[in-house]
Amino acid sequence: MDRQKWFLKVATTMENKITLSAPELEDLDFLYELENNQKLWKYSQTRVPISKTTLKAYLENISKEPNLYADQIRFIIKNKDRNIGCIDLFEIDNLNKKAGVGICVLETHRNKGYAKQALEQILTFSREHLMLNQIYAETLVDNIGSSSLFEACKFERVAELKQWRQNQHGFQDVYLYQFLLSS
Repeated sequence: MDRQKWFLKVATTMENKITLSAPELEDLDFLYELENNQKLWKYSQTRVPISKTTLKAYLENISKEPNLYADQIRFIIKNKDRNIGCIDLFEIDNLNKKAGVGICVLETHRNKGYAKQALEQILTFSREHLMLNQIYAETLVDNIGSSSLFEACKFERVAELKQWRQNQHGFQDVYLYQFLLSS
């Protein structure tokens, strides 16, 4: 089943509160605000603002040449046709059948189960359509919400990496989580 059919299948599953969709040009303003929200930068590797022109080029190119971005797949998380967040698979390694996952849900939509649903859908997509063996995630040790999410989705905490990421607050420790899709 290709990605578009999978999106349609997820969108028509009535018990889901959220849907995942490929980013479109109409998502430009949402992505611009999300990517440039400096409060979120401590959780990602973002260091500088990104322009609307750059984001627009990304959105135009991803639909025309998906292989250009073969190591990353981004999904928009929607609730009742409103954008409420993003979930990305990144560093997709087809040789070793693994990928990293990152998720961000707008603050006003947190603690409603949307991130868990999105993560569960990504795990299914990764297993059934990308045929990956595992998904991993890094969370800052003090990001209790993310740690709780990954643990609720049965990710195993496999390491605590000391001074792993540097951001405006200095070096931060991270937890490394792993989910084996073949289990």
